[in-house]
Amino acid sequence: MQGIHKRPRGVHEWIELKCFDKEKTSSLFKQTVCMEEKIEDQMKDFDVVLHGITKGLPLAIVLLSGLIQTKEYPNEWQAVFEHLKSKRSKRLDSMLAMCFDDLPHDLKSCFLYFAALPMNTRIEAHTLVCMWMAEGFLRPKDGRTMEKIGRIYLRELIMRHLVKLVKTENASGVDEFVAVHHKVHAFLQHEAQEASFVDIHNGDDIPSFATTRRLSLQNYTDKYAALSRSLPKLRSILSNFQLEDVEGDEDNVESEYYEESEDGEEDSKEEGDMEAEPKVEGDGDGEIEVEEEGEEDENNEIVLCANNENNEVVEGSYEITEEEGKYETSEESKQDVMPSTMPLLSNLLQCWVTPLSAGLLRCCGEQGSPQASTNLFIKEMLQVSKFLRVISLQGIEIGESLPPTIGNVAHLQYLGVTACSLKYIPSTIENLKNLQTLDVRGTYVYKLPEAFWSITTLRHVFGEGLFLPKQVGDLKHLQTLESIDPDQENGWDSSTFEKMVHLQSLHVWDSNYNGVNAEALSTVIDKANFLEHLDTLTLDVNNIPLSVFTSSSLRRLHRLNLKGKLDMLVLRSIGKESKFHFPNLSFLSLEETEVSQDFINKLGKLPSLTTLILDRGSYKDDQDQLVFLAGGFTSLTKLMLSDLGILKLEIKKNALPELTNLEVEWYPEEIKIEIYGEREFVNKIEEVDEYLYGRITKVPVAPKKIGQQPSMKQRVAS
Repeated sequence: MQGIHKRPRGVHEWIELKCFDKEKTSSLFKQTVCMEEKIEDQMKDFDVVLHGITKGLPLAIVLLSGLIQTKEYPNEWQAVFEHLKSKRSKRLDSMLAMCFDDLPHDLKSCFLYFAALPMNTRIEAHTLVCMWMAEGFLRPKDGRTMEKIGRIYLRELIMRHLVKLVKTENASGVDEFVAVHHKVHAFLQHEAQEASFVDIHNGDDIPSFATTRRLSLQNYTDKYAALSRSLPKLRSILSNFQLEDVEGDEDNVESEYYEESEDGEEDSKEEGDMEAEPKVEGDGDGEIEVEEEGEEDENNEIVLCANNENNEVVEGSYEITEEEGKYETSEESKQDVMPSTMPLLSNLLQCWVTPLSAGLLRCCGEQGSPQASTNLFIKEMLQVSKFLRVISLQGIEIGESLPPTIGNVAHLQYLGVTACSLKYIPSTIENLKNLQTLDVRGTYVYKLPEAFWSITTLRHVFGEGLFLPKQVGDLKHLQTLESIDPDQENGWDSSTFEKMVHLQSLHVWDSNYNGVNAEALSTVIDKANFLEHLDTLTLDVNNIPLSVFTSSSLRRLHRLNLKGKLDMLVLRSIGKESKFHFPNLSFLSLEETEVSQDFINKLGKLPSLTTLILDRGSYKDDQDQLVFLAGGFTSLTKLMLSDLGILKLEIKKNALPELTNLEVEWYPEEIKIEIYGEREFVNKIEEVDEYLYGRITKVPVAPKKIGQQPSMKQRVAS
């Protein structure tokens, strides 16, 4: 529904999408709003008015439903409809402008941030929140942390249908990504440029640095030439950019989109001025032909964003001299080290390349090597842009190590270098005393400088098998450790996690599978005063200790992912007296654990478990059968069984009473499934897997006699 498209050559199957009629328009609106009352009884000619405003465009219908949910019914609804009916501009323009102006003040900057991100790109929800936090958009409020406030803001944008939530299932559960529609993204870029929030640079146009706060370089035409054209051109532009000293408080960088005027009122647009809003190209009226969603892999962007609150510049230049491992800054610089002038970036430096080409950025730089050109460019920016708060490099090949000048960016709070061949982080990272988030996933970084673990402001550390030393600093603000590997010689002791009092997500990974991790982990879990705030625990280790289930220190845990053999001998030795201390556990994923039927029976007593995933090698039984007993798993709604090798699955009467989704994958052809009573999920299996449905035997259950009283034994048991 994004415009008029001509049938491509050689395409025989062609589906022409048309706007909805009045009935479908009203139906979609009501489903999205989820109202129980009949709107037609309160609002005259509702269907006609709604269709007249939206013209049956699905995006307009959804946006209007998100806006209207925040209004009082029916008086404020009527006011919104009357206002939109009076607009003469394009219907989607007015709709987007009203949705944006209606946002609370704190959400405007967060929403505008999507303009600096590439189009057709989804971003991890927690990564976006970390960036908002580093930008200064979030502040603790009402006893909630910045992360919780960020998630609340994101849910608000999703509820208003301005941002779309994309869930991706994997072995560890569900990862949440967010994205915005193409038209919404175009509108945000217009708004961001009008407010000097970000300057978008496309093609061969040359941006002006007179009022630049953030600069976004994006290229959609040639996925291999994005950096080759943009970086040399940017250097040429920057060489003419004069620098002056910045005065004032460096730490107090204002991050709000609307600044308050002298009389205290916000500098925002009045609703009556909406007709003056810039038009968004391609709103569904057929003005412009846009890319299909399947073409997003052809988009390549380089995003370089800077924020200079007072539009001031810095005079002079700098030289980083390397002497005996020390790096010093001098007032005089050599021309062959860097351009004579570079911009002072105070907020965000972001580079994106999508897609990657065999892990190599293919472009031609000034030094003859794309990697050398990019590395030099990043080094030059870091030398003078000491007020940067966010650096995000995704898929950019900058060599095996970050430049040592990374230590100059003393105000940096977010550092993300992902999906590249990076191996080393320089020791100068210890100078980043304000760092909150480090993300090196998809790289070869396995060991960080020991001084890094003494940065007291750390809140989130993301990696793949990062070495965590036995002795760390005071990490009382740390909330996320993903994923870590202990010292193979010394392991961990009780003091390693002692000061991580707010740790919420922990991922332990065993690189050698020698059991050192399990022993180190046992010393931590057995201490009841450790990990009390832990919400998510992922263990990919050998010989997982049973104390994970029996220790009372993990009583607040909601999500548990285990990969590795569980110590079942301990369970057999302690017998039926053991109790699993998981009152709040809602998600459990097991792989290669080789648990027994008795273990499954104990899991059935967990009161809050809603999702259970039994993956390859997670279950072992001498008779090759799995039974879910009556009265077990009372809250379970989703059960996934994958590659278990069992020959018989039996679900007894009154077992899994809330189950609505049963998925069985990679099963033997001779498998038999016995299900007692009528179950809703059986019909879903028939729709997706006819063969598996044919292996199901429905066992009839005799109805309960009227007036039948439970026996004395049953009453005592209950």
